Parts: sequence; C-alpha cells; structure tokens
Amino acid sequence: MQPKLNLGQQVVYRDLLDLVRKHATLLPDARVAVKENAKGEIVIAIIVPTVTVRH
Repeated sequence: MQPKLNLGQQVVYRDLLDLVRKHATLLPDARVAVKENAKGEIVIAIIVPTVTVRH
C-alpha cells in the first residue's frame, strides 16, 4: 500500500517503513502490514505469528 502523502510525509513514511522492515527481519516468520484506519491514519505494524510452546 502506498498512501497519498505530500513529499515530506513520503520521506518520513519511507524511512519509517524501512526501519520497521529491518526490525521485522530479526523475528522469524514476521511480516510487515501497512493499512489505513477508519480515521484515515496510516498504521504500520510488525506481525509475529504466535508459537505454542509445550513444556
């Protein structure tokens, strides 16, 4: 998803997305999601699948 942003916002968005992607690579099976919420805000998240640990 590439949101409609002005030039300054695009720079911040790109840098922030790169940072989130970089951190997501540290977690196995993690992925990055970018969505626009009901308020029109851009939400960037690292999604990590849960793992059931048996003792």
